[in-house]
Amino acid sequence: MRFTTAATVLALLSASGSALTAPPWPDVPGFARPDRSFVLLGDSTTKCDGGWGPGFCSSTLNITTITCINLAVSGGTTGWFFESGLFKTSLAVIGAEASSGHRPVVTIQYGHNDQKFAPPESMGRNLTTIVKSVRAVGGEPVLLTSLTRRNFKSDGTIDDALADWAAETIKVAKANKVALVDLHAASIAYTEAIGPDASHRLN
Repeated sequence: MRFTTAATVLALLSASGSALTAPPWPDVPGFARPDRSFVLLGDSTTKCDGGWGPGFCSSTLNITTITCINLAVSGGTTGWFFESGLFKTSLAVIGAEASSGHRPVVTIQYGHNDQKFAPPESMGRNLTTIVKSVRAVGGEPVLLTSLTRRNFKSDGTIDDALADWAAETIKVAKANKVALVDLHAASIAYTEAIGPDASHRLN
């Protein structure tokens, strides 16, 4: 699998001054060019060092001919995504994947850090812009709700501070007819089932 970190992609873009172009595929008779790629956008829960992204790219896909590019950044919010310039960089990467013959599937997961700085509606507006922009450059957006924080109440249930931000993501997905993966609900069910001690060992 061609696994590219955010730092590598950003360095290539900086050096070339233009949109990233995919490297040539091996000149081998019968070699089939991949028809799909994945680009991951989000915060630390998706990022390379500890998030679900590396496992998804290396284990879940487990297909050597599929490109997987993880552009998630720790501490990222949807607002920062625009302000930092990563928004434009990401669109360039997605557009390059699309123009190279791939069908880029773009996962978008925010909420953990947006919850600290802005109301759900602000994140929702930003998610809507991201979704429309991803589609405009040939990507197929998939929205993901945030993984739960492992804060437990005395009765063993999750003290859920992210519910409103997860609900906003679902709202945006429905309004824009975007595929949705509800990691928030799934991760709450899982952590409550295994309990606080086992959940914290996931660190």
